[in-house]
Amino acid sequence: MSDIDYAGDISPTEAWSMLTDESDAVLIDVRTDAEFAYVGSPDLSTLKKPVHRISWKLFPDMRRNPHFEEAVKEVAPSEDVPILFFMPFRRALRRSRNGDGDVRLRALL
Repeated sequence: MSDIDYAGDISPTEAWSMLTDESDAVLIDVRTDAEFAYVGSPDLSTLKKPVHRISWKLFPDMRRNPHFEEAVKEVAPSEDVPILFFMPFRRALRRSRNGDGDVRLRALL
């Protein structure tokens, strides 16, 4: 497995532009089910793109999702696909791993 590069935080406006301008860009909501139920989900319907829900941590014990990388590969199988992660506040996405090579990761805060 190789390390994935964390490309930094971006604003909602920057994320919207990336999702609009790059046809293969995907948005992954990494919040827990409890956070998702309480707050709701981003709406990409005007872009005709789904919001992929793949929890980074599992509620209620907040352990790391052991299937996270596998699930990300299913929605973004190419290493060239820009991936934007939606997470609450400034939750750190310190490291993720992907067996197929590096991809661009950005956190939408």
